[in-house]
Amino acid sequence: MNLSLDELLVTEDAWEQEALKEISGNQRYRNKELIASGGHKNVFRVFDIKMQRHVAFAEIKEDIPEEDYDDFINEACLTASLQHPNIVKVFDYGFSKNSLPYFTMELKTGKTLESIINERQISAVSLLEIFFKVCEAMQYSHSEGIIHLDLKPSNIQVGQFNEVEVCDWGLSREVGSLKTGENLKGTPGYMAPEQAMTGAVLDERTDVYSLGAILYTVLTGEASISGGAKTVVKATIRNSIVPPSRRCENIEIPGSLDAVVMKALSWSKVDRYQSVEAFKLDLADYLQGRSTVAEEADLLRELLLFLRRNLKVIAVTLILVIAFIFVRSEIYKSDLEASLAVESLHRAHSEFVELKKNEQALYEQKEQHFESYAHAVKLQHTISSKLVEQHLEVAKEHMIYPIYFSSPVVNLQKSLKTFQKYFYEKQDLHKVQDLIVLNLFLSQRFIELQNYSSQKYKVLFSLAKKYENKERSRFNVLFVKDFTLLLQDINALPDSEQKLKQEVIERAIAYSLNASGLEFTHESIVKELIRCWNPKWDEANFIYNKGEQAARAFGEHLHTLRARAPYSSHKSFLSTLKISRLDICGSEISSFNDLRGLSVKVLDIRSTKITNLHPHNVTKGIEKVYINTNQFDSMSKMKVPKSIRLVSKD
Repeated sequence: MNLSLDELLVTEDAWEQEALKEISGNQRYRNKELIASGGHKNVFRVFDIKMQRHVAFAEIKEDIPEEDYDDFINEACLTASLQHPNIVKVFDYGFSKNSLPYFTMELKTGKTLESIINERQISAVSLLEIFFKVCEAMQYSHSEGIIHLDLKPSNIQVGQFNEVEVCDWGLSREVGSLKTGENLKGTPGYMAPEQAMTGAVLDERTDVYSLGAILYTVLTGEASISGGAKTVVKATIRNSIVPPSRRCENIEIPGSLDAVVMKALSWSKVDRYQSVEAFKLDLADYLQGRSTVAEEADLLRELLLFLRRNLKVIAVTLILVIAFIFVRSEIYKSDLEASLAVESLHRAHSEFVELKKNEQALYEQKEQHFESYAHAVKLQHTISSKLVEQHLEVAKEHMIYPIYFSSPVVNLQKSLKTFQKYFYEKQDLHKVQDLIVLNLFLSQRFIELQNYSSQKYKVLFSLAKKYENKERSRFNVLFVKDFTLLLQDINALPDSEQKLKQEVIERAIAYSLNASGLEFTHESIVKELIRCWNPKWDEANFIYNKGEQAARAFGEHLHTLRARAPYSSHKSFLSTLKISRLDICGSEISSFNDLRGLSVKVLDIRSTKITNLHPHNVTKGIEKVYINTNQFDSMSKMKVPKSIRLVSKD
């Protein structure tokens, strides 16, 4: 029986409905207890009232600037997208009552691999089992296009039942044209040489180096390079690593295992294992007595290993032959034992007759088991319905702030994949079909959109039909001229469609920019974005000089330059233009927050409704602000940094 999306939310028991009630982030997590503190975040042990369990609550520190929030949110989003038993699970994210972003994770009670190695109370075989689980986690992560960039024993959590999880994905990034910057990011001793060099390209082999450094520590109990941070970084760049067998001569480490570790720790990425899978397979070959790729074994070495592997088989075969001869000789002496066996058979028959008497009791037990099974099936259906709803909610979040605007192209693809999966399985999910139509329109897949229907977004079909055969750029998006006409057509829709306009325009612009690989767009596109949120404003009151990087926006009915809706980037509408001088004199703008995300040096806010100079730090690099003589009181002016010059001019 097919169920609608609304029916999926219906549960039969009152306690299940009560558990689904919304609880805000500020009320949901109680009894905060600090358990760890890092560079950018604090981690607390809290009680989740909604799910009735303890979880780990990661919250960015209060002194961290707002421009660094994206890295924190990136950690939560990337970690949540990884579904693997050996990767820490992220449950929820949001903003606390003091507007600090947070996310919650599975709370683990156990030890880190670092403390386990230091205690030296676990066998080498158990350590290698832990290491293989770490490799499996990273092999999955790389298959999803994500590299960790901070693998080390202290970031590997081992539970009391030997469950292993890779944690702290704060430096993780999607694989692509990822290059290092001027600031060193990573842990000396476990970071690859390219992480310590400006402009180097990072990829999966960077994590392979870190895995090699962890295996080095697992075998020797020590880091591959010892000393202070600067000493370790210099030694890493110079490739001054001593093989494990020479580092700890009191520990017997075979040359083939030495070669595996040193290949993973090669200075050049070309010389390392090209994937975690290749690294893991080579290590497995060593454990199974086969030659490794790293040692480059000759024919004699291969022959010796073959004989060593098969000596056990030969020995077992010989034992079986001897045992067979012995058994054959004993058969002729076993008449008495045969008689005893017959008596045993009679006893077994008697026991069987007794068991038949209990058949009715067993049948009744079977009926009870069947009832338990039916209850379990019913419970499974309820859980499955909840999981479907959770998957759809995650897909919706890929289309709204903040996840969508981090990478519109990737996030639309992820959400569309989930929506289409449940649409094909359950054709009556009309709300899912609405989201598919909106997704395809934002990504300019106008022809494919015609395969669906939607009452909510009915007006989009005629627009899609109008532009489906327009010429596309090499990035498969409309050229600026046609894209501007499309935005104008959206703005021309009736006032009753105002919410739809606002849902579409800024996200469509963000997708076009992301797909084209551009940072800035054309002024005609920005005009349509401003007009969408200021429908009575005359767009002729916007002037932009690209050469001088100067813009002026004025006139009545221009009351906002920034939206705070879930389908907005929460940045100024002007952030996609390169502006160093901005004049909003004579507009109805009332808050500095409307300039969030801009980098202007000179700002004119005369004759506006701005009555507070804060938060002045929403713009970067501001040097001079023109104001009216009596526009602000002296106290407000005193709070402005000395680096910002206020010029009174009526």
